[in-house]
Amino acid sequence: MSIISVILDEMLTREFHYKGVKVNIFGIPILANTSKSSFDTAIHRAKKLGYIDGAKEEYYLTEKGKMYAKKIKDRLVIFEPPVKISKKKDLLLMFDIPENRKGEREWFRYHLRIFGFEMVQRSVWVGPSNLPKEFLEYIKERKLNKCVLVFKLAEGFLDMNKHILK
Repeated sequence: MSIISVILDEMLTREFHYKGVKVNIFGIPILANTSKSSFDTAIHRAKKLGYIDGAKEEYYLTEKGKMYAKKIKDRLVIFEPPVKISKKKDLLLMFDIPENRKGEREWFRYHLRIFGFEMVQRSVWVGPSNLPKEFLEYIKERKLNKCVLVFKLAEGFLDMNKHILK
């Protein structure tokens, strides 16, 4: 198996969630374990919103659907983790990304994980302070920086389990 096949397979099978639906890295729904009624409901909703048209097995994207798909694709920029991730977790990051931006919230959590952060609570994470510059610029461009608070810790966390109150 070539490296390209491995990368493409990973990109198609890694799961994200967008508006309650499992999607791959491209934002395409993963339908393998989806019930017929869930699928039919999604098709009905997409038709009602004007994203698709057609009938039975001959659906197609409308212009509105193409614009929506492009918007989602543009929003899901994937950043590489830093070459060297510190084990010292000396950055506390809290965020409150609104419900209507749920896809971006899932995207944000995904990147925190690959950057070496650990979740303390759903919106409170601790990790190394070397967040990539391009990532921070993109956060600002998407206006997510207004939803994020970052604090530099005086002492780093080496093991989250040691800091749990007993």
